[in-house]
Amino acid sequence: MPVLMLSKHRKTKLANLKVGDTVLHPTLKKGVVADFDRIGSVLVNFSDKSGVLFRWVHRNKLKVISEV
Repeated sequence: MPVLMLSKHRKTKLANLKVGDTVLHPTLKKGVVADFDRIGSVLVNFSDKSGVLFRWVHRNKLKVISEV
């Protein structure tokens, strides 16, 4: 699955997250980390067959399922 590259620093770490990691959100379910901002938010790709969905989520709400 291709990962959308929005950050020029692909290996940017925020806590234990990296771009491309698969994460689990309590209500939005499974997604892929796409980018980070400076205040602790993570841009997550929750897209599936029904359409495209990117959301900014606080890193404390995410659980890492698999790492790149």
